[in-house]
Amino acid sequence: MLTALILATLVQTTLPNGLDVTILPDPTMPVVATQVWYHVGSANEEKDSRGLAHLFEHLMFGATTTSERGGYGKFVTSVGGEENAYTTPDETIYVSEVPPGAEIEILRREADRMRNLSLTQENLDNEKKIVTEELRLRTENDPTSRLLVQAQRALLGEHPYAYDPSGSKADVAAATVASCQAFYDAYYHPNNAHLVVVGPVDPERLM
Repeated sequence: MLTALILATLVQTTLPNGLDVTILPDPTMPVVATQVWYHVGSANEEKDSRGLAHLFEHLMFGATTTSERGGYGKFVTSVGGEENAYTTPDETIYVSEVPPGAEIEILRREADRMRNLSLTQENLDNEKKIVTEELRLRTENDPTSRLLVQAQRALLGEHPYAYDPSGSKADVAAATVASCQAFYDAYYHPNNAHLVVVGPVDPERLM
């Protein structure tokens, strides 16, 4: 009976700005789970933009015109929540789980970094270091990962799925502020994203 009640209140709509929104109120959940799916991944990258999808997964936690670098994470930590992100060939997904009541601030911050990210040389250099170290730990130091990356390229050739979402050190080193700005303008906007919110929420208030 409860399941039927929950499904009956599912909200699925597209806002005038093109943002797809799915809200599933579930009063049985102790937290509010939010995901923003950007329809861009490694398969969307061109020869001169390899690795940018994964790099942006990190850049999006940087400074905006209204908040400091790391402000998103600091807020989530301050309310006892969790946040993360990951990149696939087709999507880049940002996730958070926060206590009821904190979801409004999460949506404000998601909107802020969707359009107001500060793509400065300093921010780019900081994230390049982090991504390079991640590649060293997860790919270069893992024989299985190295083999899978090479097999992917050998099997798929020049197909868009031939390129690993993590990118490479060469890709990261080649990224510039200009190339990042072009990538951000092309893919990080409402009509290329899907917002999903699940938990003990009021759909009307969220909308």
